[in-house]
Amino acid sequence: MTRLRRPGKEKAVDPPSKPAAAKKRKKTTGISIREPVEEEREVQEEPQVRKYGDPPYKGLWVNGQLSKLPLEVQPELFYEKMGDAHSIKENMMCEKTIMGTDFKALGFFEKFTELGWEAVLSFKGHSNGDVYVKSIMEWMSTLTKDDGNDPPKTITLSGKVNNKTVTLSPATMRSLAKFDSKADSFYQIVKPTDYFSHPEKLVASNVLNTELFMLNEGVEMKRDNLKPYVRLLLSYLLTNVTPRTGDRVAVRKWELPVLYALMTGQLHLSFRQLVIMHVWQARNQKNKKLIPHARLLSALLEKHGALRPGEYAFRKPHTIFALADVCKSEKISYKKTTLWHKIKFGDGVKLKVLQWGKQAPSGGEMDDQDSSDEEVMRRKREEGEIVGAGSSAQVEEPVRSEPRQSAHSWGVFDDAMQARVESMRPPEYVTWESFQQLLYDQGSRLGVERERQHNELMALQRAVHIGNEMNLNLWAYDENQRRRYNDYCMGVPFVQNPPYVDYSQLPPFQPGMVRPPTPQVHGSMWLPRVYSEPHFQSSYPFRPPPYQYPSQQQSQQEQQSSSAQQQDPPATGGLADIFDMSFFYDTLSSYYGGPKPSYD
Repeated sequence: MTRLRRPGKEKAVDPPSKPAAAKKRKKTTGISIREPVEEEREVQEEPQVRKYGDPPYKGLWVNGQLSKLPLEVQPELFYEKMGDAHSIKENMMCEKTIMGTDFKALGFFEKFTELGWEAVLSFKGHSNGDVYVKSIMEWMSTLTKDDGNDPPKTITLSGKVNNKTVTLSPATMRSLAKFDSKADSFYQIVKPTDYFSHPEKLVASNVLNTELFMLNEGVEMKRDNLKPYVRLLLSYLLTNVTPRTGDRVAVRKWELPVLYALMTGQLHLSFRQLVIMHVWQARNQKNKKLIPHARLLSALLEKHGALRPGEYAFRKPHTIFALADVCKSEKISYKKTTLWHKIKFGDGVKLKVLQWGKQAPSGGEMDDQDSSDEEVMRRKREEGEIVGAGSSAQVEEPVRSEPRQSAHSWGVFDDAMQARVESMRPPEYVTWESFQQLLYDQGSRLGVERERQHNELMALQRAVHIGNEMNLNLWAYDENQRRRYNDYCMGVPFVQNPPYVDYSQLPPFQPGMVRPPTPQVHGSMWLPRVYSEPHFQSSYPFRPPPYQYPSQQQSQQEQQSSSAQQQDPPATGGLADIFDMSFFYDTLSSYYGGPKPSYD
């Protein structure tokens, strides 16, 4: 089937005064390089609709920003980046709706309200979940940025759908919902470079670590290092505020200021500016296959009547942000009792949240129990482990806010490693909380384990190097024996260390002339070649000639006398006397059968 050309994807054509090319374009399966004028004339004469996967500028966008490339090729390259229809729908981030009771129980509703972001929680886009994917793709493929007279405050994005221009700006977003309900002077407009790459320019790094992470020094950008409430908040931000796909274990730099703004209320970010920055980044980066804020963009295009003719909407049912569903999707243990939400993360951190509208029991009242708690208590009473009525606190394990220490978490947990771990503790270690001490010891054990693995690897590499040197030494010994055999068969006196001969300076060889001795090959590390004085200093094993030999060949008598002085000394031993193998065997025994490598 042939689809219509997407509006906004036409190539620029020559003025009417220029004649068009008479020859039609040949159909080819590969990519051909054509002159720009020729291409324009062909498109003017015979427009063709190109598929998503076969754009004519496939190799043009290698890296960098799409907006830096020629404007006429940007739509094709954007479609190429996004892939086929299935890939586009998979990478489309649709906003979630919230379960108000869970959001209020966690305290997130008040935090969004303090920033004037309550419309972010209530916005649903189309009531039945329809999203106009093709119109969004066409709009983003033709997107351009206008900095205005006061960037970044006046930045807007404009794109075309069916030859109709639609602008994404704070004003047009305000017409959809009351985003950023506070006064404009309340919000801090940030630079995109500071937001995406340098969040420390917005908030100090030590402040971010203290407010968001469980440790305030040496923090890795991992989700498991965040505080429990921050982890749950990040799950919502990844679809509705800072949408992205891919690795959900790591934390991105631009997510830290948003988390800080919501958790503390000290940084007043504008949601509308965040939408503009994320949409432009998703369109402009080659490795970012993402359509952020799909419901918002679809509602914007529908409101301005900028939809492709005859397009059928893609129905994407609304997903509800509920604690039970979030914990299930992220493999977090979750249990709901009469009064509490009980959450246990994968690293052992526990969180106990009172349900919205419920009142916590006072000091003398019993806590709530679910069916599993009642069954456990009944069995323990029958076995005599519990006497009397007792409260559920006797059965239920105390809720801890620090990760547990597993007995089998480390391959080696001997006394030597424990001593190293204890020696690495700083003086303020005793003042830390228990979960902080456990995390610090965990990092110390990882460092010790990496050091031991490095030492074992170096020992193995030394053994391999010694084996290679043995092979080189034996090869040098064999070549020396072949040189002796060849000289003997040719009747040439053997020379142990023959001097260098410049054969280019010698006269042509004639019958009856004395043959020079066979040149010696290079030595090995254990059998170094003995050079005549002066010794030429160079790097092993490639050595240039030590000196220039006289151009005229020596007489037969001089050669005989020289060779007689350099005769091979009588052999006093076999091959075993050439080099000492004791160091090699000591190394192998220490690696395979000797004492284990020390931690020190």
